[in-house]
Amino acid sequence: MYDKAFGTYSRMTCLYLRTLFTEDSMNITVHRTSYDGTLKELLRTNGGQWGASSVETAFTTWLNDVFGKDTINKWKIACYDEYCGLIQSIKAKIHSLRLSYDKTDEERFRVTSLIEYIRMSSHNRKTDFARMKLKENAVIVHDKLRVPAKVVRSWCDEPINKGIRHIADVLAMPAMNDVDTILLVGEFAECPLVQETMKKAFRGKKIVIPREPSRAVLRGAVLYGHQCDPMWKKYIK
Repeated sequence: MYDKAFGTYSRMTCLYLRTLFTEDSMNITVHRTSYDGTLKELLRTNGGQWGASSVETAFTTWLNDVFGKDTINKWKIACYDEYCGLIQSIKAKIHSLRLSYDKTDEERFRVTSLIEYIRMSSHNRKTDFARMKLKENAVIVHDKLRVPAKVVRSWCDEPINKGIRHIADVLAMPAMNDVDTILLVGEFAECPLVQETMKKAFRGKKIVIPREPSRAVLRGAVLYGHQCDPMWKKYIK
């Protein structure tokens, strides 16, 4: 295993679980490092559709509940660029979410074109959007949709909790008793909420998070491409 403090590979074995949180899924595998620095895969890659895209799905479901599925679908067709911009904004919000928050914390989304579309398609075009109360204490103030942080965080609950339960099931296997480290990589792994929830769920394990988790896979692929000798033994059973 590479030791950043000394810039060398340590001559020791280590059993660790690698968790890859991507845009679409969460995949895990278990590796053992050998004395020569190579890896042996002890558990084939497995997981589920518990990535960041699940948060986007929860967000769009919430929008459908608030404004009506038919309204959102028609607005999406009429103002596709603005719709994509709104989806991109939730991706950006994900990377700032934390486990702890203040009750007054909220996330803001610009929904100018959505408000205008609703006003133009409404029978009452004089609807006041200066301050409109919505479900779960969300409000529209002028052209901003303000959603309590608690609600936004709840959109992440399902993928994160399913991923944690799956990891816990793997770690409960007798063959995984010696796993003491969890390596967390991937785009979704950059979310502080994911990191903090993982640390809380697996207090007895060492959680290793690279400086740029989203680039870890790319860097690994580059290193693998420059290796003359095989880096690992794959699980093929």
